[in-house]
Amino acid sequence: MAIGFLILILACINYVNLCTSRSDFYAREIGIRKTFGSTRLWIIRHFLNESMLTILIAYLLALATLLLSLGWFNHTSGKNLQIPWNSWQFWSVSLAFLLLVNLLAGIYPALYLSKLKPLRAISGIHKTNRLGTSSREILVVFQFTISIALIIGSLIIYKQILHAKNRPVGYSPKGLLTLYMNTPDYKGKFLTLRDELKNSGAVYEITASNYPVTTTKGWNSDFTWKNQKVKEESPSFNVVRITPEYCKTLGLKLLQVVIFQET
Repeated sequence: MAIGFLILILACINYVNLCTSRSDFYAREIGIRKTFGSTRLWIIRHFLNESMLTILIAYLLALATLLLSLGWFNHTSGKNLQIPWNSWQFWSVSLAFLLLVNLLAGIYPALYLSKLKPLRAISGIHKTNRLGTSSREILVVFQFTISIALIIGSLIIYKQILHAKNRPVGYSPKGLLTLYMNTPDYKGKFLTLRDELKNSGAVYEITASNYPVTTTKGWNSDFTWKNQKVKEESPSFNVVRITPEYCKTLGLKLLQVVIFQET
């Protein structure tokens, strides 16, 4: 959401710079309007309406793009996002958002252009003052800073994703297949399935556990040990039931382990 807000700020800065840089183009229009009696407030409202129309067109194009790409995004991400067309909250927030963007993007060009002198504007001798030039330079520098920050942030996120994908996870995930056996007498069926698959030569090893290796679930159990003090608290651990082939199948590398024989 923060990245989207920064991109919105960049778009507003672009609009402000484009409007103020074209002040010579608007000068004659403003001069004629003021000559025929238009007040500064009327001109401000005129430019705010013009910016609102531009923002509304951009909003409709964004909705159309979202509508066309939402199905692909849901299919790729596995989510089920929908546009709440019938929700009045959605349209209320959208209207407030449009008014806020119009205020951010349109108020400065409206104030800047409405103060042009009519005689100088009509005569074509209007020149951009130092305040307008310096404000555009400040906005360009700010825009450039945000762009560099977004690029650096994107590179950092990309490196973090690569690190998460390539970092060692403690076992070998390649070639692993998980099957759920939520059936009665699953132990006897597992032994039959294990023997059949190993005899077929299609698998290297097969094991069983009550939780997949990628989950952190498990039931806690209090443990005791020899020579434990009477008042010493027994720690709790997450316990996962496994078969003796578990470590070999997953390629687990443990510092010390005792493999119990199956009974």
